[in-house]
Parts: sequence; C-alpha cells; structure tokens
Amino acid sequence: MAKTAFATTHALRVTNWSTYFFKHARYNTFFSKFIGKPVKAEGVDLKTDPNSVCQIMLDLKKKKGDKMVFPMMAPLRGEGVTGDNKLEDNEEALEFYDWNVELKQTRNAVRSEGELSDKRVIFDAKMKAKDGLAEWGGHKVDNYCLAALSGIASADGNVAQNTPSSNRIWNGGQTAADVLENVGTTIAAIDSATNNLFGPRVIEAVKRKAMMTEPKIRPIMYKGKPYYVMLLHPYQVKALKASAAWQAGHLYADVRGEKNALFSGSLGVWDGVILHEWEKIETRYGEGGATESEYFDSSGDACYSGIYVARALFLGAQSVVQAWGKGPDYKADTFDYDNQWGVALRMMMAASKPEFNSEDYGVIVVNTAYVPD
Repeated sequence: MAKTAFATTHALRVTNWSTYFFKHARYNTFFSKFIGKPVKAEGVDLKTDPNSVCQIMLDLKKKKGDKMVFPMMAPLRGEGVTGDNKLEDNEEALEFYDWNVELKQTRNAVRSEGELSDKRVIFDAKMKAKDGLAEWGGHKVDNYCLAALSGIASADGNVAQNTPSSNRIWNGGQTAADVLENVGTTIAAIDSATNNLFGPRVIEAVKRKAMMTEPKIRPIMYKGKPYYVMLLHPYQVKALKASAAWQAGHLYADVRGEKNALFSGSLGVWDGVILHEWEKIETRYGEGGATESEYFDSSGDACYSGIYVARALFLGAQSVVQAWGKGPDYKADTFDYDNQWGVALRMMMAASKPEFNSEDYGVIVVNTAYVPD
C-alpha cells in the first residue's frame, strides 16, 4: 500500500514565523517553573515573556508547516550622539538573527488486554493509562530540553547533537577549601576528584564569564535585580555542601518568602545565581577509552580515566525554546468489537537552544568532577 508523505524538503512545506508562544506548559515538567509570566497578545494570555529561561512558541498550533523561525535582536552597538550634535541621519539599524526550529513528532500508546482483564482491578485502567502517558510526555519534554541545552542528541534522535560553542564551555572545579582551578577547553583535563569539584567559586567564575564574554548572556530580571539559573547534578550539590564557603554563607544563601516559580524548590541563591538540583543532569565516566559513555561532545575529548564528570547548566534569559505544532493531545480507540480499548498521546514539538552568530545564546555548560557515594 502506498502512503502519501511530505518530506521536509517538499515544495509545499510551509515555513511559519514566530509571533506567539504556547499559553501554558501542558505538564508539570521540571522546566515549567522557568517559562515566565503570561503576556497578553490579542487578548489571550500566552507564555511569551522574553524575560524567562524557557520560551514556548505556539504558531503552528493554528498554521500549516513544520518549521519555525525564531527572531532574536542583537544589542545596539553604536555610540549615539552627545550634546546638540545632529541625530538625524545618524540613526542605527536594528540587527536581527533568525534561529530555525524544526518540529518532530513523538507518540506513545497504552492498550488493554480486554474487558475481562479490566474487571479484575478496582481502579479505572483507562484513566491510569492517561495519567501514565501524561507523565511520559512530561519526561519527554524535559529530556528534550536537557539534551538541547547540554549540546547532545536525545535518545530517540528528535534532538540532534549541537556541540556547545567554544566560548560557552567551562571546565574545572575547586577544592572543598574553595581553591578554584579552571583547566581549559577540554574535559580530559579534569583529572582530579579533589581539585575539580563543584562549589561556590565555580558559580562565581562562570557568572563572570557570562557577563564578560561577547555576546554576554542576558540575565533574568526580577524585582529590578538580575538573576541567572544553574541546574546541578545531585553529586555536584554534594560537593557544594562540603565547601567551606557554602557552609559559612548558607544562612545568607537561602531564599525566603519569594513566591516566584524561579525560586521554588531551589537550593538557594549564590552571587545572583539561583541553584536547582536535577537528577537528570548528564554525567560521564572515564575508562581509558573513547566510548560514548566517556565523552559529551566528541570521542577525542573523553573523560580522564577514573574520573566522573557532570555537566551542569548555567542559564540566562531565552536559553531554550520549545516550539509546538500539535498537542500534547490524546486519541482513544477500540479494538476487537469494543472488547479492547487503546489510548495514545501525540506531541509535535521541538526543543532547541538558540544561537546568535554561531554562539550559544543563553547557556554555558559547566563540567566538573564529582565523587559518587
């Protein structure tokens, strides 16, 4: 049987430009707290706030096409004019860069064995199936965002590998006594489980990098103050809590009374960086070879033999984009003369880290050693 298909290169494919973002996160995902506040657009509340870590784009919910173009504006670079010098004819042109996001589809389904099997349990099996699919979909979205920000491919291939740009990588660590060591551009140089651990001095060094490099990573503004967000592996948190500086300043690092989702469940704030623990953060282990479990980006930069490395994520505004074309939505069906039921979940979306002039726009990956329990 022949099936009609439209490839991504087909002449009839429609490209849509980004104007709106998704109204709300459909699942209680880890990234839902980083979406930002609603912004009114044509009378509808949409999660379009550019002052957020994660932006959700919704154009293709109502339009044809499998590609979105996300426009980013470069900062003005001119000096302007002073005093009564003529401004007319000395205006500066806005500069835009377009970041393409191509949609992918992912689906999953649950099917019953039959009506007799359903009667053997007291709960509603179909409702449990929907709950299970919702949880699965939420994990999928989080995994896509994690892969995009980490610069690696997702397990199912819907997010392609996109190695962090050279100016957006920090390798090294510190001692428990807060002596900082920046080892350079390769994770192979992280060769000590004593000197290259995560800690407060790492946070401060990466923040300086975010502020001083060009283009700088834009912070998230809250109540007139700039903040960044950092996602840490539990073993990096373990090292952080062993740091003398963290222990001394812990009372002042905690956040109290803030209702903003950015601070919800955080470890605290250090030097204007909101810290969150996330067990999904990518890790690798050096075994003296070059297998995929030993490197993040290329087989030529594998972890030092015997060293565990975690890739924390330092995030500013507009670090990651979720583009939605359809769903998440459910489809129900029956089989075998209505004796069996099935429930399917479909999502047509993509997660991507924007780039500007080949530079990652809002993320620095932070590779440090760790010591497992």
